[in-house]
Amino acid sequence: MNYLFVAFVDKGWPPSHSFVDGMLASVLADSKNVRVRIYVSNSAGGSGRPRRYLGAVCIPSLFPREGLKRLVNFFKVIFILHRTARKKNSHESLVVFVRNDPIVLLASSVFYKKCKSLIYQSSFPHEKFSGSVVKRFFSKYLLLLSRNRVSSILAVSPDGLLRMYETFPPNLKSSYIPLLCDFTLCESQYDDNVKNKIDNVRFIYSGTFGSDRKLEIVIEAVVKYLSDRLDADFLFIGGDEDDVRRLKQVPGVQQFVKKGNLKIECKVSRSELVEHLLCSDIGLCLIPPTEEYMESSPTKLSEYMGAGLAVLASYGIPLQEKFIKESEAGLLVNWSVEEMVEGIGCMVKEVDNINLMKVNAKAYADKKLKYNLYKDNLLSLFE
Repeated sequence: MNYLFVAFVDKGWPPSHSFVDGMLASVLADSKNVRVRIYVSNSAGGSGRPRRYLGAVCIPSLFPREGLKRLVNFFKVIFILHRTARKKNSHESLVVFVRNDPIVLLASSVFYKKCKSLIYQSSFPHEKFSGSVVKRFFSKYLLLLSRNRVSSILAVSPDGLLRMYETFPPNLKSSYIPLLCDFTLCESQYDDNVKNKIDNVRFIYSGTFGSDRKLEIVIEAVVKYLSDRLDADFLFIGGDEDDVRRLKQVPGVQQFVKKGNLKIECKVSRSELVEHLLCSDIGLCLIPPTEEYMESSPTKLSEYMGAGLAVLASYGIPLQEKFIKESEAGLLVNWSVEEMVEGIGCMVKEVDNINLMKVNAKAYADKKLKYNLYKDNLLSLFE
């Protein structure tokens, strides 16, 4: 059977997201019987014309997901699906995929009888933790309005799937696909990274600098470690200028910034990020074990391992613990300054072990953490 897969994702142009790039626009789009069309918001204000995005067609014609523009998207999506259902090839079955947007899901549910499948993906419990109480109430209410018209649900972890079943019927088809590494290193790049002679051990954190990630605690641990020894360098990438200023105000940071052992920088492009990863030895995946992150899919952990880095990670995130224990590619510590400092010290002392962990990380990522290994999970939701 041939499919027209229409995805509405919670991103602007270009999407630049692990699941969109790695699964939808690459692995799924490479299927001979699936045409992939991805709708995103026109946040940059440019042309909303269709354009090629990897192996898919991407159309930045939705309004940004803010204020009343969210409501306008309800009617926009209805118009898009009405036109799509009318003009699609007669030999194709329509599959509609909605990611993290209850309003778009409700609009899509209007056409559930014309879809072979309506799939909803939730990567974060927005109905529990995002925005104001009113916003969370309406997110939950809209999901409940759509629940009986959804064909399948998709989460990013087993715990996330359990949370989705609190809202959706228990008899729905379901699966989970972790958020994984979406870039590929050539063998020579990886070999150079593993064989590099280690002087100062190089740590990297790549990800959000949002206050709910409590990076101040991680940086406090880094400062405490560097106060005793200067045998490691730390690079934090991912925030905006306000985030960078905030983190540089952590006591003790400035002295190590001046010495060059600690750098805190704004978000960079994907290509620049890969270069930084290749110049690093250990990835920091230290996430506070709060309820909102319990179901997280550790995207950055997958990226670190895919780039051949050892990992210092925290307990309390089940999927993260699973990957670290199975791969033997890193060390797990509790969420406290003292244990983070101890963990950093343990890894710095074992230089030979770091290279072994790096080899283990790459081997595990190649075997377990590639989107093509999860293609059937997604295709199983089409019927």
